Parts: sequence; C-alpha cells; structure tokens
Amino acid sequence: VYPSEANFVLLELKQPCRLSENLAETLWRRGFAVRDCSRLPGLDGAYVRVTVGTRLENKRFVECLESVLEDA
Repeated sequence: VYPSEANFVLLELKQPCRLSENLAETLWRRGFAVRDCSRLPGLDGAYVRVTVGTRLENKRFVECLESVLEDA
C-alpha cells in the first residue's frame, strides 16, 4: 500500500497484471469500490485502487480481500 492523502489507497499486487483485473472485478461484485489500475501510465505491474470507507467497511474489505486472495 502506498501512502495517500486522498480517499483511496493504491495496492501493488505481487502477481501478474491479470490478477489485478480479476481481483478488482471480484471485489466490485462483493460491493467494494475498487478499480484495476494496472494499465495506467507509470504503473508497471499489478495495481488496484481501493476507496477508503469507515473503519467497519475497511475491516470488512480486508477480510474479504484475504478470503479472495486465499482462493486465488
């Protein structure tokens, strides 16, 4: 995760670009505001942008992210 003062954080994944597309889509279907950023200029790799929510929403997101990554 990169430091941010915006309402989102940028996550760098240690997997190929395709994973970021699948991850973003899966999390979006589960109700989280995410965007695949792997094809943006200057980002060389697999990146996902996640909108920051409340403490409870962020906790739910982390739990869901862990679950999705375990299943990948």
